[in-house]
Amino acid sequence: MEPIRERWTSRRAFLAAAFGGSALFWGAQTLPDALRRHGGGAFVIPYLLAMAVVAAPLVALEYGLGLTRQAAAPKALRETARRFEWIGWLAVVAGWLVACFAGSVAVEALRGIVGIASPAASPAAVEPVGGGNVVAARYDTLSAGIGAGFWLVAWLIAAGGAPRVGRVLSPLAAIGLSLLLVALAAAVAGDPDHEGLRVAFTPDFGALRDPACWRAACAQALFTVALGQGTLTAFAGFLPTRTDVANNARMTASGATVIAVLGGAAAMSFLGVSGAADGEPVSDLLARGPAMVLSRVPAAIDHLDFLPWDEARLAARAAWLVFVAAAALGVGVGIVRAAAVALGDKFNLGRGAAALLAALPPLAGAMVAAAGGKVGALPGALGAVAPGGLCALAALLGCVAIGWGGPLSGFMARMNAVSETRVGARWRFAVRWLAPAALLWVVVEWARSLAPAGEWERPDWLALAQPAAAVGSLMSALLLARLGGHGEAEPFDPSDEFAAGDAAGAEE
Repeated sequence: MEPIRERWTSRRAFLAAAFGGSALFWGAQTLPDALRRHGGGAFVIPYLLAMAVVAAPLVALEYGLGLTRQAAAPKALRETARRFEWIGWLAVVAGWLVACFAGSVAVEALRGIVGIASPAASPAAVEPVGGGNVVAARYDTLSAGIGAGFWLVAWLIAAGGAPRVGRVLSPLAAIGLSLLLVALAAAVAGDPDHEGLRVAFTPDFGALRDPACWRAACAQALFTVALGQGTLTAFAGFLPTRTDVANNARMTASGATVIAVLGGAAAMSFLGVSGAADGEPVSDLLARGPAMVLSRVPAAIDHLDFLPWDEARLAARAAWLVFVAAAALGVGVGIVRAAAVALGDKFNLGRGAAALLAALPPLAGAMVAAAGGKVGALPGALGAVAPGGLCALAALLGCVAIGWGGPLSGFMARMNAVSETRVGARWRFAVRWLAPAALLWVVVEWARSLAPAGEWERPDWLALAQPAAAVGSLMSALLLARLGGHGEAEPFDPSDEFAAGDAAGAEE
């Protein structure tokens, strides 16, 4: 095993980098729309179950893989079996697409801050001159500059390795959480009828009979803890070798759930303020898509009656936009650092060079987005669908690779050798059966959603047949994995603290 290149300075730094940005970002960005579509407060039930039986075991799986192999996802899976390396690279690509979406949201938030600080630079304040589209020119230049600056900052942070990432993201997550709590209190105070929270959390238990509700809960769980992006595996590779994997996984899942729910509640409360001021139902606002959360919250702050001064409202708008940009930066830095570790493992690159290569794809996406039009919308659109599709596919294939294509008993022994809290039969069942079935369901529906509308009409019996089809397809994938064997075994070294785990796995 190669020597460890860097270490986290503390557990708090590790947890903040692993899930702080993703929970803050996706909680405010996508959870409100999921609550509206799938039964309001009733959606919390399948969401919590998905976090417990799908997300938490998968977080432990990714943590254990990175901790025991001390590598990013591609190399860690390659050491399990050569044929599994491509699964790790699929997770890296999915992470890059997610970074494109997070970057596009950050650019919009930072453009809003620029507009507050300098109204003349705001596109809305610029008029076309001489028949030319000066607005578009200003908009493109400003977006390109902000996007380049955003990813330059992400590269500088990621190039410093785990110590710098932890030193930056730990206080950033704390600031983001503080701003979120303040925003939630302000939004609740500004919405005396609590219309936003009522729409979000009034339960419609009839929605639980719809399979789409449970599928959306699994997808939201992926968003919350950044599964299938290679981030957790790479970051766990910088933990001390005696770290308690299972306990860290539980802390990640529970902490991310609380933060995400708080983010969704704050966003919904602000939408309640905006809807009451404009005379528009909150459900109609959300029906326009998750992007409404970003665009309507600053406008809602202008309607907070307890902020009597314009300067106070401008400061509050800037604080919300800073929160959004900080959460997006947390997502972007995590993905860039994880991709840099993968590239460094593969091509033996230094931190700076690997981080630069890892930042180039999302930077290119930001430049394309600055072009505007249909082409400019492509990076954000790809990033919007990646978490529900490619990330779920990468997580699914990782479950199959470790649970069925590799020596699972040896992997569990490795994890238990360094953990006070042991994983056992329930975790094995979750990794081999529950999580793959749920993820396959998400992937199948994601693939079906990409088909052009009007191609076919979904029959009523399909909702009942989907679980059976998912199990059948999963069994086929498991059979292929088992036919391939367990891959190349590592040499047995009695001095290796994980050697006993490998020996146990060879006997499986």
